[in-house]
Amino acid sequence: LLRVLTTFVNASSLETSGIDLVSSYKLKTELGTFTPSISATYILAYDLVDPQAGPIDGAGSRNNSNIGVSTPELRANLGLNWQHEEYSANLFARFVDSYSDDQNCADGNAISADCAVGFKDVDSHLTWDAQVNIDLGGLFETDGAYILTVGGINLTDEEPPQLFTNAGFDSKVHDPRGRQIYARVAIEF
Repeated sequence: LLRVLTTFVNASSLETSGIDLVSSYKLKTELGTFTPSISATYILAYDLVDPQAGPIDGAGSRNNSNIGVSTPELRANLGLNWQHEEYSANLFARFVDSYSDDQNCADGNAISADCAVGFKDVDSHLTWDAQVNIDLGGLFETDGAYILTVGGINLTDEEPPQLFTNAGFDSKVHDPRGRQIYARVAIEF
């Protein structure tokens, strides 16, 4: 641990608006039930009043230079679930749109009164997660329910977009842990 910041500032006001989309559809076939799904949020406005900087439009910005938080305009999760008898599987694509880094100028220079060429962008980020479940209780016809799950988070081992900061990434939006593989057994008795 190198540093802990515990600064709290009361904003005069914060108004946000956006569009949320959540949808899924079940499709039953001979191969099993397939359920594609989408969950997305698009930020239309993230308007705040900073006691020192005044009114700020923070949508699509890292908001490092004000009291706001990182606010990519679009985040979306696409999923596909499959289920057949004692088996099921899930595949998820998780997307975070690019947003401007108001701590660094696009030309690589440090922040000055303004960046003539604009701010550097934090790259968009896409990760893939997958999971397979087997109902061992149903498979072996036992009285109890035993579910074996094997899966992975960020299967392609995507690194978070790099920032010119002490951490090297935006910890409010991205996860630096990379690929994570897991297995678990759930027992119901």
